[in-house]
Amino acid sequence: MAVWRSAKQLLASILAIVGTVSAAMQAVAAVGVVAAAFGIVNTLLAAVHERRREIGILQAVGSTRRTLFAAFLLESGSYGARGGALGALIGVAGAAVLGPYLTDNPLTAALRQSPMPAVDGRSLLWTLGLSIGLALWLGGNGHDR
Repeated sequence: MAVWRSAKQLLASILAIVGTVSAAMQAVAAVGVVAAAFGIVNTLLAAVHERRREIGILQAVGSTRRTLFAAFLLESGSYGARGGALGALIGVAGAAVLGPYLTDNPLTAALRQSPMPAVDGRSLLWTLGLSIGLALWLGGNGHDR
């Protein structure tokens, strides 16, 4: 059992624990992003497979491979945008609902807390950009099948 000699040592210890938990949560989020990427690829491949007939008709009436690729890329980006926005919304709502229960304990009582989660606009834009970019990249890499 550790004995702290001062409040600064206690705070440093708490912040180290919080940093470790933060790193673990980022690892869990990364696994979630990879799982979502596989879901997007699976959805798009299924869409191409199920719509082979439609693709054939579009090619018969004059659509080029480039036009078809652009259509599927637009669909992929749309999935990424909707998924990123929904994920960000669920994350903020979850933090607002569960945050007070998770931070109301003796370990974090000395830390400054706000009743509502702080939402950083740059983080939200980065999240949306990542989800759209990943969806576009994954949708664009499977077009030769």
